[in-house]
Amino acid sequence: MSKNFLRHDSFCLLHGAGLLLLSLHVGSSGLGLAELLALLRDWLVCQLGGACIAVDPLAAVVWGELRLPRTLIAALCGGALAAAGVVSQGLFRNALASPAVLGTSSGGGFGAVLAFYGGAALHHWYSLPLAAFVGALLVTALVIILAQRCLIASTEHLLLAGFAINTFCGALTSFVIFLLIEEHYRISSVLHWLFGGFDGKGWPHIPLLLLPCLVGIMLCYRICVRLDALCLREEVARSLGINLVRLRVVAIVAIALLIGSTVAVAGALPFVGLMIPHVCRMFYGAGHRNLLGKSILNGMSFTLLVDVLTRWLGGVRELDAGIITALLGGPFFLLVLLQQNRHRAYVAAPHTPPSHVHAATLSLSPPHTPCLKLELKNLQATLGARKILSPFSCVLAGQKFISVLGCNGAGKTTLLRCLVGLAGEGQVLMQGQALTTMTAGSRARLLTWIPESQLPVFAFSVYEVVLLGRYAWHQGTPRAHDHAHTEATLQLLGLQNFRGRAVNTLSAGERQRVLLARGLNSGSPLLVIDEPTAALDHQQEQLVLRWLHQLTRQGYTVIAALHNLQLAQHYSDSVVHIEAGVAKFFPDARQVFTHRGINATSPSAADLLRHDDARSSLR
Repeated sequence: MSKNFLRHDSFCLLHGAGLLLLSLHVGSSGLGLAELLALLRDWLVCQLGGACIAVDPLAAVVWGELRLPRTLIAALCGGALAAAGVVSQGLFRNALASPAVLGTSSGGGFGAVLAFYGGAALHHWYSLPLAAFVGALLVTALVIILAQRCLIASTEHLLLAGFAINTFCGALTSFVIFLLIEEHYRISSVLHWLFGGFDGKGWPHIPLLLLPCLVGIMLCYRICVRLDALCLREEVARSLGINLVRLRVVAIVAIALLIGSTVAVAGALPFVGLMIPHVCRMFYGAGHRNLLGKSILNGMSFTLLVDVLTRWLGGVRELDAGIITALLGGPFFLLVLLQQNRHRAYVAAPHTPPSHVHAATLSLSPPHTPCLKLELKNLQATLGARKILSPFSCVLAGQKFISVLGCNGAGKTTLLRCLVGLAGEGQVLMQGQALTTMTAGSRARLLTWIPESQLPVFAFSVYEVVLLGRYAWHQGTPRAHDHAHTEATLQLLGLQNFRGRAVNTLSAGERQRVLLARGLNSGSPLLVIDEPTAALDHQQEQLVLRWLHQLTRQGYTVIAALHNLQLAQHYSDSVVHIEAGVAKFFPDARQVFTHRGINATSPSAADLLRHDDARSSLR
């Protein structure tokens, strides 16, 4: 089959429907789809007023009470696990992350084992899923408390906290199993449940699974675009106006609802949440909104297939579904590790822009609010006891190209990060209003931060990355105007032919242009750029800086860290020079680009400028 056919929605629905019918067909009773169709025909004739034929009671019980609810539960569990896997991998920015890393599954397992230990699970059917669900939610609450009160601000620390909780809950579960080791009936029941499966599940279990899954999937859908931004870089997500703490909390709650309800009903089903999103990302691209729906459909199909295999391979005594998922997931995990050493990037699915957007008629408009005055007050930064940026204050007139010059390690990036509120202390006022007093969305509409190029974690397409620049305006639901603005930006930087390419398959210079396109697409009047000409050839350097300089004549203000003094001399209106963490502002760039001015700021820079001038004259 061609890859395009495998990507198509109809293929997901087709193999899902086929596995659904196969799940209803396979069983130990010997009744198949032919008997099911006869049963449905007799029931339909009776309902339409025809002669009612006596229904086979065995067939009614097999399909009405055993196979149908079991099939529905298997499908719901697969969809929930796949959705949780998509969010987990996006939250931790790792294609090998599993929903179990937060400890939710271990917490649910510990709650279920306690129900067996107390005896409630053997006398009241509802006590087992209830105890498992409560255990999963308690562990999730602990993770959220750690994320908020203990200031676990980074995703990596959150991952380590989840790993520690996961290990602790696993140890508690093992301890309770040790206490039950001599009670053979209880220990066999505990192990059968821990292995995971759909045997014995019926209609009463569906409400316990359906409502949390629906709520969890809705939460997942709401944060899809924010996860896209988070996967680029945390500071990019913050600069787009995304509250990272709130994003993590919502993601954790969604994972808890999905995993908690699945563990409560079916026990542990390892590797489903890891495998399905990983495979779907290869076919459908990295955009989480598209990936979520495809993963849910394919997750349903996968668990239906696993359920069929448990009945077909086990014979009279069925295999537990968790055993099959582990047998499939272990080699898959190793295969992915081996492939990642060879291929660092996926292939993104081609993106087709909305049909109502006509690129030929588009033009880029000036910013909604021109940047007229930018005031910096005591911007400073320290690293431990060492001051890496001394207090710096100045007033920057708007609609200018302002270069930040200095040698490597002088503090240029630190100054820019302080200016956009990602590091250090001090105040930044635009039109007299402090940026820190604005909402995150309002700040993102006024200021755009474009850091140095970094290889994305997942293979987002160029169009998806550039469209993220409009997040502050559409808040996760792009409209026709956002797509039109994106098309115009792609045209401006000559990226139309790269629309469907994965960003991490581009050259460094091409990725740099994509980052600039994302920044411009925001429509913010203030663009703060760290090394806009990094990895660009000489022609592209000239093109990008000429384009940025023209933007300042249309109402934008550009503040960019540069290394090339010739380009800075040609395009700069004002200059901020940094030497060893001490910044000086020159309102008129001509004050700097003389030998006297260069010698006053940095003798080494004067030598470099003479050398550049000499090389230019030789040419």
